[in-house]
Amino acid sequence: MKRLCLLGIIAILAAAIQPARADTASWPERPVRIISAYPPGGASDNITRLVAAHLTTALGQTFVVVNRPGAGGMIGTAAVAKAKNDGYTLLLSPSGPFATALPFFKNIGFDPARDFSAISYVGHYEMAMVTNAQTPFRTVAELVAYTRANPGKVRFAVPTIGGIPHLTSELFQWKAGLQGIKVPYKGSSEALTDLAAGHIDVDVDSMPALMQMIHGNRLLPLAVTAEQRLEALPDVPTFKELGYPDLVAYAWLALLTPAGTPAPIIDKLARTMKQILADPAVVAQFRQAGARPEWRSAADTDRFIREEVARWQKVVDDANVLASFPAQ
Repeated sequence: MKRLCLLGIIAILAAAIQPARADTASWPERPVRIISAYPPGGASDNITRLVAAHLTTALGQTFVVVNRPGAGGMIGTAAVAKAKNDGYTLLLSPSGPFATALPFFKNIGFDPARDFSAISYVGHYEMAMVTNAQTPFRTVAELVAYTRANPGKVRFAVPTIGGIPHLTSELFQWKAGLQGIKVPYKGSSEALTDLAAGHIDVDVDSMPALMQMIHGNRLLPLAVTAEQRLEALPDVPTFKELGYPDLVAYAWLALLTPAGTPAPIIDKLARTMKQILADPAVVAQFRQAGARPEWRSAADTDRFIREEVARWQKVVDDANVLASFPAQ
């Protein structure tokens, strides 16, 4: 009798587990939302839409981009943290909400390490420091010399408080021992318009935002933050060449899902992303958008994000950034 009861319990449990396995195996069975935590038309939003289109083709189900902008990406990111972990809500996020912007918010409504599971690294944007025709400096060395000779005069843009361009600029100023004026903006477009008009003097930003103005001779690139010189700007030195080895930085993108999403779904997405990002046509599309595609596994992406959190928190602490931009 006891054996029959035990067998009955096992049969019930097996019946309960079986549909879950089937659901996981057949995922996705309905449209999947990819949250873009920024307004339409921006650099990260454009890549999100590109990835969504290729996931739709690869997996035979619609991947829909839903914009949830606000608070530097924190609102949309928090919404994903609270979403059901069934594989039908994803987040393609730039670095801000998961690394660089964290020190600038007291209550973000989520824990990046606890509330999310990484799927894959997607790629990154290269960045450059630029100036305009009105400034009296044309090289990084001249910028440093002029700013030291005129403390509190040179105006450095802050395109988005807590973004990688902002903290890269703060890192440069700290390493060079400069005292400049920091001018915050709501985004790159506003900052670069003022820079081209001569209302500010220096900005660090991503290449998609910069290239049109550079090619139109409205902005002058002083240095790039990449490991090596860029094909698009072969005559512009890297900060590393100029004696700033810590100024190798990229504005990166990663695909994530709420924590607890079944491992088979994460594995399926990671494998699919690896295939997509290796496709020469996709590589060309990324390059046209000013980005470099790069696949990393879920484990490697998770490790990378944790390293980025520690790296930029140290910059905020060492450069005393919160003195100018207190946490909100």
